[in-house]
Amino acid sequence: MKRIILLITVTIFCLTSINAQSLAGYKICINPGHGGHDSDDREIPLAPGVTFWESEGNLSKGLYLKTILENLGATVFMSRTTNNTADDLPLSQIAAIANTNNVDYFHSIHSNAFNGASNYTLILYHGYDQTPTFPQSKEMGAILARKIRLVNRTTNEYNRGDFTFYGNTSGLGVLRPLSMPGTLSEGSFHDYTPESWRLKN
Repeated sequence: MKRIILLITVTIFCLTSINAQSLAGYKICINPGHGGHDSDDREIPLAPGVTFWESEGNLSKGLYLKTILENLGATVFMSRTTNNTADDLPLSQIAAIANTNNVDYFHSIHSNAFNGASNYTLILYHGYDQTPTFPQSKEMGAILARKIRLVNRTTNEYNRGDFTFYGNTSGLGVLRPLSMPGTLSEGSFHDYTPESWRLKN
C-alpha cells in the first residue's frame, strides 16, 4: 500500500515538476489501446489525405509516456510498440503482460467518441464508484482525470468505477483480470473535430 501511494505521489511530481523524484524500482505497464486499422479501431477523416486513427493516437501517447517514465528510472512494459493487426491483442493477453511481469501499476490509453460535440476526460477503474477493487486505482484515477483535463483542456473530468459506469458487474475486460491497481483513460473525444486535429499533433 505504501509503495502504491509513493508511486502516486511520484507520478504527481512527474506531471507537474521538471525535477521529479526517481521512479527507479517501479514497474509500470502501458497499454496503447487497439492496434492496427482493424474493425475495433476508429477512423476520423479530417481533410483530403488526412485521417485520425485512434490506434495511432493511443500509440503515440503511449510511446511518449514510456520515454518520460524510463527517463525517471521506471521499468516500462508495453502491450505494443507498433501499429499492426498483430498488435491488436486480446484483452486477457494484455492484462497477462502486466500480471506476468508483476508490475506496480497498469494504464490503458484511449480516446473517446460520442456525438461530435462532447469533449470531456473519463478515467475508469475496476469496481464500483464507492468500492473499487483496488482503492489505489480510484486515487490514481482522480489524479489522472485532473491532470489530463488540464493538459487537454477538456470541458470536464470523471473518475468512475467500470461496474457503476456500465451498469453491470463484469466491467472492462482489460481491467478485470489485473492483479494490481490499474486505470483506463478516455483522455478526450477524437470525434470532436478541433480535438481530432490536436490529437494529430
